[in-house]
Amino acid sequence: MKRLILVTTPMSVLLAIGALAGQGWYLMIPPISGCCAATDPNDKGEDEWKVVSDAPLSDWVVRASFDSARECSKSRDERMERGLRALEVKSKKPNLGQAFLGQALSAQCVASDDPRLKK
Repeated sequence: MKRLILVTTPMSVLLAIGALAGQGWYLMIPPISGCCAATDPNDKGEDEWKVVSDAPLSDWVVRASFDSARECSKSRDERMERGLRALEVKSKKPNLGQAFLGQALSAQCVASDDPRLKK
């Protein structure tokens, strides 16, 4: 019987276990409904924008991927803080800014093998 001996650091062991298990983590945000004027520089930002937090998870947007739930949660918290700070800055499109904040506040960390991700 052959033996395979690996000398690794603790982090590489964790990453290898995660890769073998097929488990990663996604930071996901819900879609926004509204007019496509977000890209129009002449838009005054008065359109109605709505965060669709009750959309199926398969319709949410993956903002980032991580090797652990802890890393994902940390990034989610940091994004929320940035969103709150950005809302304090005057914007030409305040309604869109509020929708983006709503996305950040609704963000979820989801395991890559979560069955709700399948359409």
